Amino acid sequence: LGKALGRGLAPHLRALLPPLLWASHDPAPEVCAAAADAFAQMLPNPAKRADALLFARKEIFVKSVANILQAAPAQLKPHKPLKGGGDKAEVAAEAEEAVERTLTSSLDALSSAVADIAAAHAAGTKGATAAAAAAELATYLEADAAPLLNDSALWTLAERARTTRVRRAARSLLSALAIRAPGIFEVEVSESLPEVSENLPAGPAAIGRAARLRALLPKALQTEADARALAPLWDLMLASMGRPRLWLSSGVDPSPGLKKGAQADLSALVRAVC
Repeated sequence: LGKALGRGLAPHLRALLPPLLWASHDPAPEVCAAAADAFAQMLPNPAKRADALLFARKEIFVKSVANILQAAPAQLKPHKPLKGGGDKAEVAAEAEEAVERTLTSSLDALSSAVADIAAAHAAGTKGATAAAAAAELATYLEADAAPLLNDSALWTLAERARTTRVRRAARSLLSALAIRAPGIFEVEVSESLPEVSENLPAGPAAIGRAARLRALLPKALQTEADARALAPLWDLMLASMGRPRLWLSSGVDPSPGLKKGAQADLSALVRAVC
């Protein structure tokens, strides 16, 4: 259909791209291959594909976030294998696999979309200063990712999702956001950092994200045994260490307790790494 209709699909891109992206990151290789081929047929020019992701940014985030928040409780509840096998056990196993596939594909689709959207945005803002372009991108990503970043589900999945695939995917998304829009994790927003948009949150939401990020890293680095889920933690750590205000709070912090907590989290991270 993509090859036959060409530009005729343009009015439907916003509806088509989210499920196509999920399929592109499905754990089944044959599903990924079919989705990649469909995407290439619809938009043969790689630059046009990137522009399409930027065009459908809101739909991609809204629908992917809905998938994640809906599926997360099933992945986080204690696992209770059914005794004796049979049809009930098979149905339960299929349901668990469906949850894992939904979470993994949606989280990985967002990680990929963040990278592609950042690249497309950079190409479209060549005349702007680096700081201005970064601030605009951070504002976009803040608006899109806020419902997920402000919900405990993403952070809990990154810390202790039952399956390695989901832990890795949740951490990869946090890493992608930290690399391309690190300001959205920071405690407060100050004019002393011009690359951070004044539209980014300075209140409880931002403080919650910073505290969750600081708590996640040392705990997950100490407890993770699978290298596949460990790799994105290192990327996340390196990105966050490039933003000292996440760890060493300044004198304008709203409370001394926040400063003390941030320094304790940094000490815990150093112990975990060493």
